[in-house]
Amino acid sequence: MKRRLGLLHVLLGTALALPAADDATRMQEALESFSKGELEKSRDAFAALAASRPDDPLVQLNLGSVQYRMKALPEAAEALERAVALDARNGAAWLTLGLVRLEQERDDDALAALSRAVQLDPRDARAHAYLGVAVGRRGWLLGAEDQLRKAVDLQPDYAEAHFNLALFYLQRTPPAIELARRHYERARALGAAPDPLVEKQLTPPRP
Repeated sequence: MKRRLGLLHVLLGTALALPAADDATRMQEALESFSKGELEKSRDAFAALAASRPDDPLVQLNLGSVQYRMKALPEAAEALERAVALDARNGAAWLTLGLVRLEQERDDDALAALSRAVQLDPRDARAHAYLGVAVGRRGWLLGAEDQLRKAVDLQPDYAEAHFNLALFYLQRTPPAIELARRHYERARALGAAPDPLVEKQLTPPRP
């Protein structure tokens, strides 16, 4: 059963120590374009900034985040790999890189990046949720459940984490129907779309 991946909400921050007026202008343009949903314009502005500031990890993070939103996954991975090479303690860059690797179905790379993100920020519910998905893809269902429970403990209104936790409970042998139902209903109450396949599994058979 395919697990949903929620949208990654990376906070695009202003890079540190921008001495040049041109760089500050590019950054502002990039952020404004991103906020308006003008992703191509935002990408181009961040790319121009990255060309003038190739050693700034936050610029690389922002560029990779926009490219991820545009589904330009190889380009996003390249920028994010540069970001973590420049700053190995950048949890947001590891998290974003992990999500890109999940989308690329490079599960070992995703597992490594997301494990690092959780290590750097154990209070980040998103990092735990995505690590749960990565762990589950390796067939480690109990580990996946554990990470997703941590995600909903940290952020009780995290609809996608509740939904994915329900999916993993349904993969138990036998399925943990009531646990799955509890988290599926919570996900729906938080705005998740209905899933006919899950609802069929949660419906008791008629006598």
